[in-house]
Amino acid sequence: MRRVTADSNIIISALSRGGKPQELLDLARHGEIELAVSDAILDEVGRILSDKFEWSAERVNAVRVELATFTTHAAPPETLDVVKDDASDNRIVECAVAAGSDVIVSGDKHLLALGSFRGIEVMTVSDFPQASDRVDGLSAGASMIRTTISSGFKDSPHGSAESCGDTGRPQCRTTRSRPVS
Repeated sequence: MRRVTADSNIIISALSRGGKPQELLDLARHGEIELAVSDAILDEVGRILSDKFEWSAERVNAVRVELATFTTHAAPPETLDVVKDDASDNRIVECAVAAGSDVIVSGDKHLLALGSFRGIEVMTVSDFPQASDRVDGLSAGASMIRTTISSGFKDSPHGSAESCGDTGRPQCRTTRSRPVS
């Protein structure tokens, strides 16, 4: 299974517009990829949803809870300074390194200019194989997370997040409702 770290702009686009970013989240939801997030990524997503999109604190928290049901939480043990033009982009790279990701998916020009780091390829969401390329029937559920978020998670089929312990990767802990493989 491919391990992927998505930049906060991809997660925000998935939540606000759908499309290919949403398909990436759906791949994680359906266990086709392992999607890594860190506190720094989740904090940035929350800040932008709150400030730019005027989402309430309750709605932002609901996003964090829902994302925890199908993502891997990475706790980066090191601080990197590889993206010189935008220091905040280093948090994405730190998460990818900590999670042992194969790919960083981003729309950010600074991260894309990096190309790769420690064998982790950086690519756009358009270049990443999507649900329609890999899994029959996923497109029918493409708006599931947006619908769930809009409804306030009252009827979420994913239950509560539970700690699944160590995944065997350094400094990486998971929080998800499906088993770690």
